[in-house]
Formats: sequence, structure tokens, C-alpha cells
Amino acid sequence: MTIACNIALDQQDLWERILRNDNSVCGRRNDEAFQQIRQHLMALFPLQERAIADIGTKATEEVLDEVRAAITKLRLAGSPSASLPPKGKQ
Repeated sequence: MTIACNIALDQQDLWERILRNDNSVCGRRNDEAFQQIRQHLMALFPLQERAIADIGTKATEEVLDEVRAAITKLRLAGSPSASLPPKGKQ
């Protein structure tokens, strides 16, 4: 869905704008995908609050950092630049 909208969810400030229903964060317009992303984020925040209560702020942030990194990795897997060999290895 983030690819359909061309949104990089690894940026925390974008999460807040999406929750405010600000679709100007999209590089490509796809209203259905944007609303699905928004619904997923709305479901995430109560879980985040519970995780903070259960395991603490630092541990929750570490988990969320891993999630953001995984999202970025998946997003880049479909990028033409992700399939290019590293510089100097061509």
C-alpha cells in the first residue's frame, strides 16, 4: 500500500500526518490504499501504548525501529535502485 501511494513510512512525522487524514504525503494518489494505511496506523497506536505499559518505552521504540527498518527494506526491494550492484562492483 505504501508503494501504491509512494509513502516512506520510516519517517515518524508522516505517521502523524496520515493519522490526521493528510493525503498530501502521497507521492501517488491512491485513495483506497491511503485509507488502508491510515486504518492500520490507527490500530497500531493502542498496541503501542500497551507495549509501552508492558515492556517500557525504550524496548517499544526498539521494536518499532525494527518494524520501520523492515518496511523500508520491503519497499526498497521493489525499487530499481535496490537491484543495482554496489558502486565499484559493476
